[in-house]
Amino acid sequence: MLAPLPRLALAGFISALATTAEAQLLTHRDLSYAIAKTIAESAIESCAAKGYRVSAVVVDRDGETIVALRGDNAGPHTMENARRKAYTALAFRTSTAEYSKRFASDDPVVRQQVTLPNVIAIPGGLPVKAGDDFIGGAGVSGSPGGGACLTRGPRRRDAVKSGECKSIRRLRDSSASLRRLRRDCVSSARQIASMFLW
Repeated sequence: MLAPLPRLALAGFISALATTAEAQLLTHRDLSYAIAKTIAESAIESCAAKGYRVSAVVVDRDGETIVALRGDNAGPHTMENARRKAYTALAFRTSTAEYSKRFASDDPVVRQQVTLPNVIAIPGGLPVKAGDDFIGGAGVSGSPGGGACLTRGPRRRDAVKSGECKSIRRLRDSSASLRRLRRDCVSSARQIASMFLW
C-alpha cells in the first residue's frame, strides 16, 4: 500500500493527465436523422414534381449512410449512385457537378481519385455544411443532371422539426421556461433551414 504522500502525488499526476486529455478532445456538430430525412424527402418530392423518379441518400461526416430513400418507380441503380454522389461531395467538399467537370478536363488527380471505392464523377451530389464545418453529403440519382432536385437547404422551413421540438409543442404547460423552449424550437428550425449552405 502506498504512503499518503506518494498517493497524493500520483493522484495529482493522474488529474493533470486527465485535464490535458480533456483539452485535446474535439467537439463538432453532427447531422441528425431528422435533418437528413428532411433533405432526402425534399429532394425526392422536388424531383417527383418535375416528373423524375429518383433515390436520395444523405451521409454523415464519416461518409456513413444516415438516410437512403428510394422514390416510387426509381431504377435499381439509383440507390447506389446516390450514395456514391453523397460520399464524393462530402469527401472532396464540392458538388459532384464541379467534380465531374474536373474529371472531364482530364485532371490527373481526379482521374486517380475516381478509382477509390465509393467515389463517382457524376453530377447530383452536394456537401452539407454547418458554418465552415462539413457535416455530411447528399446525393440524388435518377434525374437529368443529377442535382436538379437538391436545393440549398430544405425547401420548407417548417419541415425541419426535431422530435424534441414536436414533443415540446404538444405540452400544454404555460410556464415561461416552456414558452421559451417552444420559441427556441421554432427559431432553431429556421436556423437549420438556412444552415445548409452547400
